[in-house]
Amino acid sequence: MARSGLQKEVFRLYRQGVRNAMSKPRDVRNEFLVHLRYNFHHPPLTARDYTAIEHQLRKFSRTLDMLESPSVLRIHVSDDMRDWWSNEVARAHARAEKAALKKELGEGS
Repeated sequence: MARSGLQKEVFRLYRQGVRNAMSKPRDVRNEFLVHLRYNFHHPPLTARDYTAIEHQLRKFSRTLDMLESPSVLRIHVSDDMRDWWSNEVARAHARAEKAALKKELGEGS
């Protein structure tokens, strides 16, 4: 599947954020990852919001440049971010359970 330049830039920036999170101490990596994921999902944008996507990319690029500093060892994760992540995990578990049940029922027929 061919990707646009904007899509490639989003993926590049996300991978850079994951690499940055993995470079942090083990006990705080999860906070960096939640922060990264939350900021890539908020505000919710459609694929056609080119100017908004470009703005968010510039904004998060500056944030990542700041977070890459070795002196940054912690990051604040708000209650909204934690709640959002809990809901995302719960939704993923529900989808997995539904798929397992569907597979089980499909094989039993």
